[in-house]
Amino acid sequence: MGWREREYARFTREERDRFYGAAAAPRRRASGRATCAGGAGLAVAVSGLLFLLGQVPKGHPIVPAFHFRVPGVARASPAIPRPPRHVVLPLRLPAVGAVSSSLTIRGRVPGYGGRLVVVEGRWNRRGWVTLATTRIGRRGTYRTRFRLTRTGTLRVRLTYPNGTTSAGVMRVR
Repeated sequence: MGWREREYARFTREERDRFYGAAAAPRRRASGRATCAGGAGLAVAVSGLLFLLGQVPKGHPIVPAFHFRVPGVARASPAIPRPPRHVVLPLRLPAVGAVSSSLTIRGRVPGYGGRLVVVEGRWNRRGWVTLATTRIGRRGTYRTRFRLTRTGTLRVRLTYPNGTTSAGVMRVR
């Protein structure tokens, strides 16, 4: 015999109403089976159907690929964003230059007025050194000048505001 069936554990209807209120009265089911309220059974059935369709292989001849679109929802971006491609353009320099002379480079980068162009040089495979910086004019043109101070091979690199780079090589005697 369980504790609920003992005499001291049973309430009369009046005692139950007095302690717990009238809403706490136990309700009896009309039949022996459970009922689903508010379409819960339909939701369970649809979820089960979607699960089963997800288990069918994509190339199945009877069931086409299960795919639908929700209008107005943005598509997800790729998991790993790709870095922008680094573009290196050739820079035409004279083949040979004289020590203690100046080299002038002119060019055009439209749409970047007021921004800077950085000129870097590398003498005889040593580290890169900034040789000059110049501001781009309103019309997108720039002009920069720097002195050739050493002998050997000079590699020149121009970096533009949009991330593009120009590179060239010359010999200094």
